[in-house]
Amino acid sequence: LSSPVTRTNMFLIRDPSGAKDERRGRIVASTGAFESRLSPGTSFGRYVVESRLARGGMGEVWLATARGPGGFQKRVVIKTVLPDLMEKPAYVQMLVKEASLAARLDHPNIVHVFDLGCVGSLYYIAMEYLSGRSLAQMLRRSHDLGQRLPLRVLLTMIATSCDGLQYAHDYTDEDGQKLGLLHRDISPSNI
Repeated sequence: LSSPVTRTNMFLIRDPSGAKDERRGRIVASTGAFESRLSPGTSFGRYVVESRLARGGMGEVWLATARGPGGFQKRVVIKTVLPDLMEKPAYVQMLVKEASLAARLDHPNIVHVFDLGCVGSLYYIAMEYLSGRSLAQMLRRSHDLGQRLPLRVLLTMIATSCDGLQYAHDYTDEDGQKLGLLHRDISPSNI
């Protein structure tokens, strides 16, 4: 295991009320009756879906390829709102706000946002794809091998994650006012 470059792969959002959310920012919804609008091989806009990476209470995350003129291709990650929540404007507004705020952030330990769009009624964020394993995957693998991750690796991952989180927390608008950005889902699977 080598020393990793660490970036958080979930976006930072502001809690405008400042209230403590006992669900830690997670929105739980029943999704059993709804199927995703995307699947491997699906084309939408300039993107072609390769595979689903994750599904949570509010959205799905997909590996995709952006295509352009002259054979241009770039792997990206696409985040969408779950189909059953797409009809609720508040969830679409949250995705749009998340993309707008995250697109302002430019730090080596924060995933970059490339695009915010809508194809049909499917709103999405396209963001940087980071090849490699998450901290959760590394921990599982080391556990399966009966080993521990080297302390140097863990400390590097924690320190670089904290650098990105501090940058976002201290981020100010054009008038110098802090935006009050919070990650709300920092976990080994998001590092």
